[in-house]
Amino acid sequence: MEKDKYEKFAEQLERCMEDFFYRVKSGKIKRESIGMSDSKLSEFLELMRLIEESKKEDKKFLEEQKAEAKHRKETKTSRISTVRFNGEKLPYTLIRSNKRRTISLNVKAGELIVRAPVNEHIFDIELFIESKYDWILRTLKRTRLVSNLNQEFWQDIWENKRISLLGIGTKIPISLISTGKSRFGENELRIYLRVGDDFSNRELFFISLIEFIKTVAKQQLLALTKEFASKDPLFRAKFQGIRISSAKTKWGTCRSDGIISLNWKLMILTPLEAEYVICHELCHLAYMNHSPRFWQRLRNFYPSMDIARTLLEQNVISEP
Repeated sequence: MEKDKYEKFAEQLERCMEDFFYRVKSGKIKRESIGMSDSKLSEFLELMRLIEESKKEDKKFLEEQKAEAKHRKETKTSRISTVRFNGEKLPYTLIRSNKRRTISLNVKAGELIVRAPVNEHIFDIELFIESKYDWILRTLKRTRLVSNLNQEFWQDIWENKRISLLGIGTKIPISLISTGKSRFGENELRIYLRVGDDFSNRELFFISLIEFIKTVAKQQLLALTKEFASKDPLFRAKFQGIRISSAKTKWGTCRSDGIISLNWKLMILTPLEAEYVICHELCHLAYMNHSPRFWQRLRNFYPSMDIARTLLEQNVISEP
């Protein structure tokens, strides 16, 4: 008999025995009609009683385990390992958690992250990785390409000391200064960037540059958002101001109180992309969701939506 059929048969048999036990115990079946000696019947009834008590104990134990797991503090362990496929080694970081119940994969910054339950056997983990091998390779290739393009973008700014900012059609030269505030030139299109005494410090250069861009963003993105909000009576009434964000995955968000958060990196995108994000968030003042009505409102308000959205989805720029 196949295993699943056997298990089904065993369950049916157990249910029959429980029903029989209940009927005898309640007196619905007379003992003398069973054709079983009193001693044998007593043994059977005692067995069924023990089975019933065991089930209750198992249920209680499972409930206690669930309650304990709910309040248990999460503990994690992490280690770097490798798995071999087709003669090639694939490195990955394995993170085990006492709260996790399944295995998951994530590719971040060109690296494979594997998350698994504490007691999951390494054989099962690597079997799962192998089943997703094609997806892993495609995703690693794409994220490494994106990472390389992002590095090239910022490296070009570092080496040539020039940057394009929103609303300015040409690359702006950057001059390094050791004192004073970072600022635009008074009578020239130039950024004077304070970096201290060490002009060769790349990290300090980008920290100062990003802080300067954020300062400029507060003015320029606010002015641009006000300009678009003024074109619609509802947006003009509900819009309350902006905040500059450093979110890693979102270009913007909109709150129900009319405050819109915009990512500082909009300042280094094309005007079409930045305008799309602003109009997208303004339309959330009408619909706080992504329903068909929201998209139709956005398309009517910003006809270049589809082109801008495609450009934005292909954008690879993140922080240096």
